[in-house]
Amino acid sequence: PSPSIMADDKRRRAVGRAAAVPREGGHGKVAAIAQAAAAAAAAAAAGDGSTAGTGAVARPTDCRREPPGTGRNCSEVLQQAAWQPENLLALAIILPSAARSPRLWLLFVAYICTAGLPWANPALSLRSAGPDGLFFAVAVGPALAACYGEAAGWLCDGKLEAMMMLGSLQALLDLKLTWRPWAHAAQVLAFAACASALEGVPLLWAVLFAGAQKIALGCCLSQHLWGRCFSAIEGLFWAQTVAVMCVSFLHGYLALFSGWCLVSIFSVVLVIFTLLFFALTALAHALFSRADVVSVHWSPIGAGLATLAMFAVWMLTGIGGWAANSPHRTPLVWLRDFVLTPRHARFLLWQWPIILVVGVGSIHLIAVRSAASCSNGVATRRKVLHRKAFHALAVALFMPPILAGEGEFLGCCLLVAALLFIVLETCRVCRVPGLAPTLDSFVGRYLDKREDTRRGDLVLTHLYLLLGCAIPVWLESTAQASRGFPGSDARPWDSLRLSSGVLLIGVGDAFAAGCGVSFGRIRWPLSHRTLEGSTAFAVSILLAACSTWALAPRHASGADGPVPELRQLLAYAGATVLSMLLEVYTHSIDNLVLPLYFCPLLRALGG
Repeated sequence: PSPSIMADDKRRRAVGRAAAVPREGGHGKVAAIAQAAAAAAAAAAAGDGSTAGTGAVARPTDCRREPPGTGRNCSEVLQQAAWQPENLLALAIILPSAARSPRLWLLFVAYICTAGLPWANPALSLRSAGPDGLFFAVAVGPALAACYGEAAGWLCDGKLEAMMMLGSLQALLDLKLTWRPWAHAAQVLAFAACASALEGVPLLWAVLFAGAQKIALGCCLSQHLWGRCFSAIEGLFWAQTVAVMCVSFLHGYLALFSGWCLVSIFSVVLVIFTLLFFALTALAHALFSRADVVSVHWSPIGAGLATLAMFAVWMLTGIGGWAANSPHRTPLVWLRDFVLTPRHARFLLWQWPIILVVGVGSIHLIAVRSAASCSNGVATRRKVLHRKAFHALAVALFMPPILAGEGEFLGCCLLVAALLFIVLETCRVCRVPGLAPTLDSFVGRYLDKREDTRRGDLVLTHLYLLLGCAIPVWLESTAQASRGFPGSDARPWDSLRLSSGVLLIGVGDAFAAGCGVSFGRIRWPLSHRTLEGSTAFAVSILLAACSTWALAPRHASGADGPVPELRQLLAYAGATVLSMLLEVYTHSIDNLVLPLYFCPLLRALGG
């Protein structure tokens, strides 16, 4: 008989043996469930492979290669990969941007080729067990670079898009294949040589980018570290951000930051000192664990003190290129002048502190009282509403500076706040005495099932809320500066782009959750999201966008009249609807993913 007939016969015999096992106690449903489980296990052990076409997608989450006989053929893999909603939504960016950036088609072809590989890197893992959306993860970074690379030319001297493409191709292989230590180095050198030869990227930059991304991606997705805390796009976002910052700092340092504005220099240096803090924390942890003199829980404190000392030296001296751009003011003097500008001091000294104290205090007080007086079902619904109250707080904090034309100032403040969140989370995870229990007690009231402090998970939702509001501000502020429009001369359409993160996360996501848990009845196919919540998401964003347009300051030249162009309206509405679908089907934390998708999509559609 043929091998296929023999395999089928072997499977039937295995199922028959499992079904013939006598029941040992228990009747009805319990015995039936046990019998069915035994039959399924026997069929799987016999090499059935019947799970191949059921829609389950092999993921790095299980951290094991598929055994022979259970792997899916190439056509099945390609069919399942093609119909993942996140991957389909990524094509909405790729197709309009293809004429501007043909490299994106290379990425699409590379994904199709690697999607047929029936295994995953066993050293890496992911948080979600749902569809991986791998093409979506690797496409967002190059799409952002294609749309904003020219505006951010000072970052990597116009080579940002080529390096992001390099990083995405490298990530495709890293997530699929297992590499020995020497193979990691060989892969980095090979990719760097290709980028240097084909795209003209300096070899040192390419090596630094590929190496930094590989290390950062390994730390984020390693099954021994934080793999359970990240999805593919979240891990790749952090890895590529670290790589871009390292290359940008090297480029700026070697060129004495020529052509950089002082805010950009300060921001990149601040990020580099934060990365230094992480490196020193890991070093201190290793030293303290061996010395047995100081508890390893104090590692972030020791690293933080050392980092602060070095940062203070830089603030007082400006070594490393600052003096070439500002010879008469040290970074400390510049920061004092920048912060104490009357229009900036108004936000920092009284408006933001009052909103934070009243807002956070009220939300926490209500959450504490409701947790002690509600049943489980009501408590779950109220927890969602309490979490979304922080989204409304973000609107109250960040919309006034945007409407006042202070996008650059807001971007700098959001960067400082995000880095402080990261440092505090590091202290919480490392269990710094006194600080960690307090943070656990506070954040634990607002976490969903994806994050659990008792498992030792990273708590990223609050940080992603901040980053979701900040990413459009950073991108669009850079684009405005490249066109010669300072923040105070921004046009209404520029203000609308700046506020897209606040509208998506602060308005749309909050209304979607509130309406969904309160009135949602009709669920989307293959999702727990409701049609009522998604409708509230789209309608609330469009209404808030109209209000933002009406309240935004007008440019002195009279550009952007009372009504936007039809092309802009259609682009904004289309980007909002597609972002609504992404919010329905994404398995990542939408606070971060939605702005990463919306910003390049709006520009790709002509907005």
